[in-house]
Amino acid sequence: TYWGWDTSDIIKIETKLLNPPMEPVEKYLIKQVVTIIPEASISKCAILMKKHNINQIPVISAHGDPIGMIYDVDIIKKLLD
Repeated sequence: TYWGWDTSDIIKIETKLLNPPMEPVEKYLIKQVVTIIPEASISKCAILMKKHNINQIPVISAHGDPIGMIYDVDIIKKLLD
């Protein structure tokens, strides 16, 4: 049994017991985060995602506080409206 998402990144999760490492999150986090402000255009957001090969971008306030996330799926949905 698996679940898949039909994009360039194919994810398969098989039915089995997962044993995640007990290491701190800081060992795996990304330190140079690509962000965007709420006033930015959807086009700019899509360009950033393509340029950095990412599928989500944190949205930050003018003060740098996180206020949300935008995902590639959100952009696709908007294009299909």
